[in-house]
Amino acid sequence: MRHLFVLAFLISTVSFGQKKECDCYKYYTGKFYSTYESKGKIDTLYITRTKTEQTEKTIGYNKTFKVIWLSSCKFVIRDYSIRSNEKKLLQGDVISKIVATTSNSYITKAWQKGNKKMPYTIYKLEE
Repeated sequence: MRHLFVLAFLISTVSFGQKKECDCYKYYTGKFYSTYESKGKIDTLYITRTKTEQTEKTIGYNKTFKVIWLSSCKFVIRDYSIRSNEKKLLQGDVISKIVATTSNSYITKAWQKGNKKMPYTIYKLEE
């Protein structure tokens, strides 16, 4: 009986412990949006991304950044005022790591050097 319990435990650990691979490639380019709270109301941030550039727009804000892919699911968003295409992290870079994907969204953890990782859900706009 004890061996049966150990075997069941090992099987559940293996099946639940396996890491599901994220399908990050479908989020390299496209049009996306995310919602956030600002001053007590919900606003929407619209994102347009090519493989090397990302534009973010919301009411009163429109900015374009460089995108530097570090791996299949990790990229850097760099302000154009930083004149470098190096893959090493620089002051002011925002690191974004896609940690989960669905058919129409992904969850990313984004942070700047020395700051807390914040999770965001980004949804793909239908084109």
